[in-house]
Amino acid sequence: MTRLSLSAILLFAVTVFGQPVSVSGQSNPFFTTDTIPTAEAKQNFNKYKTFCDEITTISKVDVRTGKAILVTINSGAAALTLVIWEDDAANWEKHPDTWFQKGDFICVAGQITSHGGSPRLEVGNPRQIVKRE
Repeated sequence: MTRLSLSAILLFAVTVFGQPVSVSGQSNPFFTTDTIPTAEAKQNFNKYKTFCDEITTISKVDVRTGKAILVTINSGAAALTLVIWEDDAANWEKHPDTWFQKGDFICVAGQITSHGGSPRLEVGNPRQIVKRE
């Protein structure tokens, strides 16, 4: 499944099944009241959920399929890694590697997948994230 179709499915699922909520006064249709703690991500693989937590690490990686920015929220067993592909990041108004800072509180919505047994969430659209300013 391509990142574009994943975003389209997410928008459809949230539009049909969820009600928009406001984070720091910002209404965003990607966010629903179906927010769960990051520690529960492993029990919800392949489901669309919303997480709100603090950024603990930010890094850039080169992998076989391309370059990505990895943003980890929470830590230890409760950690959830957000994957932002460089191709997608280039379309953001503010590039993720300068917009995000360790300690920022964010909410992110999307489908939870597994990478080596650890939960991750690909972020193809900046509207999937709201940062508390």
